[in-house]
Amino acid sequence: MGRVEFSTGDMMASGRKNYFRHVFGARNDDKVQDLVEKFGPAGYFYWFVLVEICAERAADEMPEKFIYHQRTLIKELRLHKNKLRVFLEYSASISLLSYTYTENRVEVCIPNLSKFMGQYASKYEPKPSNKRKGKESKVKESKVKEIEGKYLTQVDDIRKKHYPRKGGEYKNATKKILTDVKNDDDVNNFRLAVNNYAFEVKDRDAKYVKLFSSFAGVWKDFINSDYVNEINKNADDLEKLLGQGEYIGNN
Repeated sequence: MGRVEFSTGDMMASGRKNYFRHVFGARNDDKVQDLVEKFGPAGYFYWFVLVEICAERAADEMPEKFIYHQRTLIKELRLHKNKLRVFLEYSASISLLSYTYTENRVEVCIPNLSKFMGQYASKYEPKPSNKRKGKESKVKESKVKEIEGKYLTQVDDIRKKHYPRKGGEYKNATKKILTDVKNDDDVNNFRLAVNNYAFEVKDRDAKYVKLFSSFAGVWKDFINSDYVNEINKNADDLEKLLGQGEYIGNN
């Protein structure tokens, strides 16, 4: 995919990295689209300004987190402090970043920042200090692949048949869900969450229904729902909604 390199200041003469990579289609990324849907075009501005100011701090060394006074972020992002909290909270909910807000201090971590930093990312990646760590890493990776292989088909089938909004990116969202789906009970809980949410939004316009990539970050919130009793009492309505006649808890 095409990309352009954005300068973050007048540091090139000193030999310091002063740009990060920005793909041409960044505006079409599902999570960026979520921001635009939530905050309007300003959502795009908030996100990439935050990436820029963090990238400036990472020009020499990639820290584990970036610490700012809230006044700095309010000034740079041109946000009221209350809306700054809303932006950070929503960005965390769709897995763009993680943050901690303590009084007037904000700690931010952007997991994909090293990718934005391009070829310089490799020197920031942690390396196993000994063979044991390398072996443990391989074992962990093997277990993750085993879990994904076992439950990927089931989770994806539930999405295709029952999730109320089609389209958008789903592969990464499915992988995110699989980090919490480790047994058959988890699969049933995911099915229950999708069914509950589908019933909750059945009368909404599609644009007010979460993209699957957004739902992936909050699906557990819908395992227990006030709607479940209504669903179980109205089997005919459920059959029309899901087109399968499948009752919650049957699988």
